Amino acid sequence: MSEEAAEPPPPFLSRLAAVYLSPSEAMRSIARAPTFWAPLLAFVALGAAFNAVWLHHLDPLEFARVQIEDSPFAERMSAADRAAGIAQQAKVFPYVAWLGPLLFSPLSVLLVALLYLSVFRFFYGAEVTLKQSLSVAAWTFLAVALLALPLTLLVLYLKQDWNVDPRTSLQANPTILLDQASVPRALYSIAESLDLFTAWGLELLSVGYGAAAATPARRAAIGVVALWSVYVLGKAALAAVF
Repeated sequence: MSEEAAEPPPPFLSRLAAVYLSPSEAMRSIARAPTFWAPLLAFVALGAAFNAVWLHHLDPLEFARVQIEDSPFAERMSAADRAAGIAQQAKVFPYVAWLGPLLFSPLSVLLVALLYLSVFRFFYGAEVTLKQSLSVAAWTFLAVALLALPLTLLVLYLKQDWNVDPRTSLQANPTILLDQASVPRALYSIAESLDLFTAWGLELLSVGYGAAAATPARRAAIGVVALWSVYVLGKAALAAVF
């Protein structure tokens, strides 16, 4: 291991600021001295804080009604089944919602890290380590969430409608130009994925994995975007079926 790799990482806040102000330099630093526990825990804590605010204002019954009525299965349900489903979902949702930040958020970081580790080791032949991959993923997720989640709360507050699904409330994508009821579900799903925050996250991942794999960010972006595209097309296919 080189002397540069043995250097201690910079303080958490300094590194976080660098991700915003100088992402290339920050990601090179992360590749040299990877750290993932601090950004991962901060990402989970940020999601939990968002959940606490959102659930405090949420009307579970109204939220459940909107979710079920907007689902592709609503037309196949009788009025009685729909009412029972709304009541059941409203009852359990405030508890199930906590699985998002506390379980699925860290799992998503781990899954992304493992998938991109496989991509860069197999297709690029790069000696990227699991710790490097976890660090790039964790810092990227935290940086994006630190902007997206407060903006989502602001949108919900300004709309004065806390029963909107937070995943769709911040329309920084082409869906703002589409009528969901009149376009194919697959097309709408793809449009949802083409948002500004996702694009920024992909850029950070490309810079980060480029630094870890010692390859230009533009070359790393091919692998980053290709894997993301598989996810987007798979999500669109499911939307088309269901």
